Amino acid sequence: MSDFTCLNLIGENFVASSDGGTFTHLRPHDGTTLTQVADSGFIDVVMAVQAANKAWVKWQKAEAAERIKYLLAIADALEAKAPELALAQALDQGTPIRVGRTLSVPR
Repeated sequence: MSDFTCLNLIGENFVASSDGGTFTHLRPHDGTTLTQVADSGFIDVVMAVQAANKAWVKWQKAEAAERIKYLLAIADALEAKAPELALAQALDQGTPIRVGRTLSVPR
C-alpha cells in the first residue's frame, strides 16, 4: 500500500494538494509507512468548499428519486469494496481485520 498516494476529492476529481505536498501516514502497530497523503492547505479547502457548494445547488434541485438512485449507487459501491475497506481500516488503525469486517465497515 505504501506506493499509493491518497489524494483530495474535489468536485468529481481526485487531485494532489495545490502545492504538491504530501505527508507520510504510518501504521500504528509498527511505525512503517502505510501511504503518502496529500498535505492539503487553505487553497485546497477553498476549492473543496466551492465544489461542495456547486454540488449542493444541483442536489437541492434533484428529485427524490434521483437522490435515492445516487445514494443506492454509493451504498452498492461501498458494499462491493467492503473487504478492501476493512483491510485499509485495520492497517490504518492497527486493529484486527475482523473489527473492520464486522463492526466499522458495515456501519
